[in-house]
Amino acid sequence: MKREKILLRLRQAAEERRIVAVQLKSRSWNESVWPLRVSETMALCANDCDFQLNGWDVIAIDAIQRVDFRYDKYAEFATAEGLRDALQDPGYPLEDWQSFFAALPADQLVGVERCQPPEGEAAYAVGRVVKAGKKRVRLLAVDGEAVWQEEPWRIRYADINAVRAGDRYLTGFGKHTREPVAQEETKDEA
Repeated sequence: MKREKILLRLRQAAEERRIVAVQLKSRSWNESVWPLRVSETMALCANDCDFQLNGWDVIAIDAIQRVDFRYDKYAEFATAEGLRDALQDPGYPLEDWQSFFAALPADQLVGVERCQPPEGEAAYAVGRVVKAGKKRVRLLAVDGEAVWQEEPWRIRYADINAVRAGDRYLTGFGKHTREPVAQEETKDEA
């Protein structure tokens, strides 16, 4: 699907408060989301999880393969269940990844999905933003055992497909992580 059509559908869905199915180029499945705001480079969406809102996704437009309106009964039922009325925009900036990450609270746990992780690093990282540089974010990652890694991951903005914040998993998992060891500030290598 062409970029212009993707943007058009996302903007229409945001304006009309409609649920859509989004497929990323890196995934074999569709994600059901309620677009809230759309810029030229990103879409901020409320994540839909079986008749419950489950945090927010910020999706890179260039990572999207296809967007389809949900005309099925689910959209009708989700609206009847009050999801449309419960939609709230968290106010994250969408100008670029740097401003988005810089606006997050210091203790906000996020999940970052990327298309080309370095060898030895996973495609999906959970952690806190240490620094939002010009070309990359430094994310102090926490593993599945709730242990913080010693060194932050440097994730290039160009490699980010999507970021999730505020969902039940991240909120619950975050309650069981200890505070990370303070990281020494180093200059971000542009």
